[in-house]
Amino acid sequence: MTLKNNTDTKSPLTLKKRVFTEKAQELLGVGRTFLMEKKANGEFIVGIHWVYSSGRPKSRILWDIPAIQKWQEEKSIEHLEAATKTAENIEVFA
Repeated sequence: MTLKNNTDTKSPLTLKKRVFTEKAQELLGVGRTFLMEKKANGEFIVGIHWVYSSGRPKSRILWDIPAIQKWQEEKSIEHLEAATKTAENIEVFA
């Protein structure tokens, strides 16, 4: 680590795009209740989708926007594929 610029030249720091709940709602197009439900039921995983801003409970939550957008895309595809499969299995009576 060099003191001049306070960076480790051997391992570059990767900053994640994490935002507080209010901004996450705006960027993701979902409500606070949705975010908190997914966090509470374990669909959003700590360290991947969210973190405590201070690293401790009772601090504000930071949401990882790219990770949640990926989750949204994957879930959308899953639901579309399930609906398509169900539709294909319906018998048509003529």
